[in-house]
Amino acid sequence: MTDPIRLISCGYGETALWAAVIDRAVRDLRIIQELDGRDDLAKHTEDKLTRAKLGQDVHGWFDTDDFREVCWMAQVRPEAIRDGVRKMGLLAE
Repeated sequence: MTDPIRLISCGYGETALWAAVIDRAVRDLRIIQELDGRDDLAKHTEDKLTRAKLGQDVHGWFDTDDFREVCWMAQVRPEAIRDGVRKMGLLAE
């Protein structure tokens, strides 16, 4: 499956910046899914997981007005991103 973020990350300037914000959120979801609950992680990997979980709930962010605003600034439809992330198994239906 084509990563939905790759489809939008080829923009320039401000559009690319906001696409990178979405990309970071998707990467954080991947890190959390892959590593959360494991007890055999190296220190640097534990740090990576901690950074991914910092701040607001990444899963919940995809249903906020902030997410919709970021999508608007990245010139993408929020539904398209959410659907792609769900198809990747990173968000519940």
